Amino acid sequence: YGSLARRSTVGEDANQARKRAAPELQATAILESIGDAFFALDGGWRFTYVNRQAERLLLHGRDELLGRNIWEIFPEAVGTTFYEQYHRALAEGTVADFEEYSVPFATWFQVRAYPVEGGLAVYFQDVSERRRAQRELEWYKLLAAQARDIILFVRYRDGQLVEANEAAARAYGYSR
Repeated sequence: YGSLARRSTVGEDANQARKRAAPELQATAILESIGDAFFALDGGWRFTYVNRQAERLLLHGRDELLGRNIWEIFPEAVGTTFYEQYHRALAEGTVADFEEYSVPFATWFQVRAYPVEGGLAVYFQDVSERRRAQRELEWYKLLAAQARDIILFVRYRDGQLVEANEAAARAYGYSR
């Protein structure tokens, strides 16, 4: 009877351990499945977690990052907006939300860094394509504004007029 009781206790301990581990496993599964790149840093600026998307965008595997200091791995980031915003978020206990171009990665990143107990949680995305499209749209708008020809911007899906240049406004007798 004594060995049966011990096995039951051991079984209960294993179940309790599984129950305690379940939220951590669920959190890991979530962080691996989200579209955002994510990493966590401890108070010494060492990587404590890196998801697959972050590995892809940072061009480094987890094995290269975990336990290592971010500023030693990416010394070119020292003194940049990334460095300043991460330090501010940790020092002030406030969220850092910014977009910045990274020269070494030739990429625009949208970053949200959250102070957490003992460190920083950083979510980020490559927004280079969106920034390129915005820049292109601004260029076309500038061209259209300077053109002497009538230029109308019409939404393809419903034919809604969304923009007209000054020449079109004059020709049709409406304000822009």
